[in-house]
Amino acid sequence: MSPRIRIGACAAITVLAIPANAAAQSDAPPAPSAPPPDAPAPAAPAQPTLEERLADQQRQIDALREQAAAAAPEATFSPTRLLSFWGFSDLSFGKMIYDNPNALYQVQTPSSLTFFSSGINLYAKSEMTRTLSALVETRLTYTPNGYASNWPTEVDIGNTTVQSLNSFARVDTSTRGPYSQLQYRQDGLLIERAYLEWKPADWFGIRAGRFLTPFGIWNEDHGSPVLIGVDYPQFMNFNIVPIWQLGLEAFGSVGLSDELRLDYALTLANSRGPEDEYKDLTDMKAVGARLKLVYDAEPLMLRIGGYAYYSHYQDSEDHIRIQLDSNLTLDPAYSPSFGSYVQSTQSYDETVLTADAEIRFHKLRIIGEFARQTVIYDQASQVADDEKLLKGVPFNVTIYDPSHYGVGGYVMGAYEIPIHTALLDLSVTPYAGYDYVVPSTTEPVRANTQIRGGLNVKPSPWVTLKLEASRLLPQNKYVASDATAIMSQIAFSF
Repeated sequence: MSPRIRIGACAAITVLAIPANAAAQSDAPPAPSAPPPDAPAPAAPAQPTLEERLADQQRQIDALREQAAAAAPEATFSPTRLLSFWGFSDLSFGKMIYDNPNALYQVQTPSSLTFFSSGINLYAKSEMTRTLSALVETRLTYTPNGYASNWPTEVDIGNTTVQSLNSFARVDTSTRGPYSQLQYRQDGLLIERAYLEWKPADWFGIRAGRFLTPFGIWNEDHGSPVLIGVDYPQFMNFNIVPIWQLGLEAFGSVGLSDELRLDYALTLANSRGPEDEYKDLTDMKAVGARLKLVYDAEPLMLRIGGYAYYSHYQDSEDHIRIQLDSNLTLDPAYSPSFGSYVQSTQSYDETVLTADAEIRFHKLRIIGEFARQTVIYDQASQVADDEKLLKGVPFNVTIYDPSHYGVGGYVMGAYEIPIHTALLDLSVTPYAGYDYVVPSTTEPVRANTQIRGGLNVKPSPWVTLKLEASRLLPQNKYVASDATAIMSQIAFSF
């Protein structure tokens, strides 16, 4: 019998006993005359014993429990749906300083001292039952406002301009209300995640919708307050690995021992393409598999993992075709005479392999990731004029992008120093790292390495202050330029 039942039984016994005690303390009525000696005395009614009373009360409790269980929904359902909201944002301040002020990369980087923000990430999660939930993560972003998609290009031989190309094009989202002169810019919205999740057990769950590709360390746990550096590793910024996918993801975790567990994930989604976030242009689907082994025994934590991904990239154009006869009317000899067809413009097979590792010992943390992408064309796209020059091809020669591969990776170390005094309660984390990326072996001009170091200060678990200095070293100095970046950031979650 549980403590609550025992307390209830004792209370019931006390209530049952009160009338009997009260009757004993009241004035007794006159005693009846004694029966004749030959008449038998009336039998007193039998009183239930304490055990019988407790048994009767337990039967009543059990009956109430059965009634409540019959009226309640299935055990997997929560009595109320839990809905929670949270998010994070950041503000950065800094600039890039190029050794050569006319460097090509300067057109797409903050070469002037500026404030900037990656936006605001908002989460909404609904826990509909014990096993069923839904998650939506959106990013309110300032893009595409201000995005420059084209620049005037002058082609010179010596001091003579032989050709002028393009014109400056910058996205401008300025608008105003119908009854107001207040002008403002409309900013963008990025859907990071939106899926329904069913997880009946730790070893198995499934998601349906848009999810983050389960690779590496920073992709799934990508909030700026938890990032060690100010920005993501270089290979993530060049999309060597797809950041998001739309489809299905099966996942789970299996305990191998008290300190050792194996996590896995299997993905089936749209292949990469110009519209893969909502439509696939090929019947081939992208498939992926993730394994991660974690050893966690304080004060040591080790994890090692990898992700393999395959997709068939497809780009195409829809065309309308009209067949006319000599009378300039629809020709019935063709079926259909007013129809459509699809023309493929680019197609290739893509394979991506990644590896990641992390070591934590007390307050020391060492992490690293590596990724390699292989692209094999069956229909290559024509290379643009400016890209031909970067490849070392004469301006007037037509070429197509050949099969290639891209690689990237990084290693970083950090050490957390807690500071607890009467006035201060925070942690300070110095860090240093080495980062490199070759986005495409056919465009070596974009290959670069980066050496960074910085300091994080966490005055609260929800706030991180960062100061970072980095040195960017591109492979081709005659086009790009070495540069130094000084960046600071305040990142916070709520």
